[in-house]
Amino acid sequence: MNLQNTNQNITQNNLKKNLQNTLQDILGKNYKWLYISYFHFKGQLYYTKGTLAYLLATLIQLSVALITFYVLGKENKNDFISYIWFANFYSILAPLWLQEELCEKIRRGGLSKFLMYPTSVFWYNIFDFIGRGVLASSWILLIPNIVLLPFLYNNFNFNLSFVNIFSLVLMYPAMYLIKFCGQWLVSMLTFWIVDTGGSNMSYDLLITFLGGFNLPLFLLPVWVSWTPFAFIGHYPATIFLGKENNPLSLVLISYTVALGMYLLSQYIYKLGLKKYEAIGL
Repeated sequence: MNLQNTNQNITQNNLKKNLQNTLQDILGKNYKWLYISYFHFKGQLYYTKGTLAYLLATLIQLSVALITFYVLGKENKNDFISYIWFANFYSILAPLWLQEELCEKIRRGGLSKFLMYPTSVFWYNIFDFIGRGVLASSWILLIPNIVLLPFLYNNFNFNLSFVNIFSLVLMYPAMYLIKFCGQWLVSMLTFWIVDTGGSNMSYDLLITFLGGFNLPLFLLPVWVSWTPFAFIGHYPATIFLGKENNPLSLVLISYTVALGMYLLSQYIYKLGLKKYEAIGL
């Protein structure tokens, strides 16, 4: 029995090694990004308390918003409920808590370690959170949405045509980058402001409002939906409802906005580095 188990372990290790070698041959230097995501994915599986606390906060926020619109009893409450549920669902597919960690690293001088890596600090963190957030945490954070689904399904209005589904899939990378760049830009304030607690809280409130997570933006003046954060929750929700006549055009716009956010993030980061000291700010 022991010999059989040993042979099985050897076979599994060989298969794993062959897979790694194959991926390295295919991806070349880009294999490092896959490794970063996988490494942090495994690490996050051992630290779930913070994820569970975030899950509770998400459940409370989502429940309050849904109950509010259900109690209102308006004719289009089904649109409201569907919108709120899906806006939160889509955003949770890209969980991020970058600003708290990056602010602390900049404040205490911990950024120096990352500057010594042979990789971009920006892209290292991107793939770090693909591992810790998207792969390791999103399936836990989606529990509130899944739990509420049986109670809300009869109140749903949605149009999941092929074009709408295809648009939502295509928009996801742009949404992730916009969300990441927003938190990155807030973190950059630490180069100039030592205490960023207020700015982090203000940003969280702002994105909750402008992303449409507590209130459908189609109830407000149209200019409110002209911010990058609308692509995190609002526009995915309106596509889900079938309110967009040309969702693919929104996909193109989302990538344009994501590119603009990325370029702005890099510019502010370079300005911040000029003020940075390895011993902290």
